[in-house]
Amino acid sequence: MALCTAARTLHPESVGVITINMSTSFIGAGSGARLLADARVMKDGRSMSFVEAEAKNEDGTLVAKAIATVRVLLKEKS
Repeated sequence: MALCTAARTLHPESVGVITINMSTSFIGAGSGARLLADARVMKDGRSMSFVEAEAKNEDGTLVAKAIATVRVLLKEKS
């Protein structure tokens, strides 16, 4: 979710994104009341974005890291 949201922030006119490819590494156990996700766009194009994200426990310990390629869906022109 965080990956796709990051991609859409650079394309506010988009209607969504489709995940083309994603690789996730699960590094540690989730613990505590909340899991925090942080995502960023590494490279952005007209219709494709390359994004990465990390999920961490509240104490900052890394739980998972993911990288993905997503296709941005734009509104069709009338």
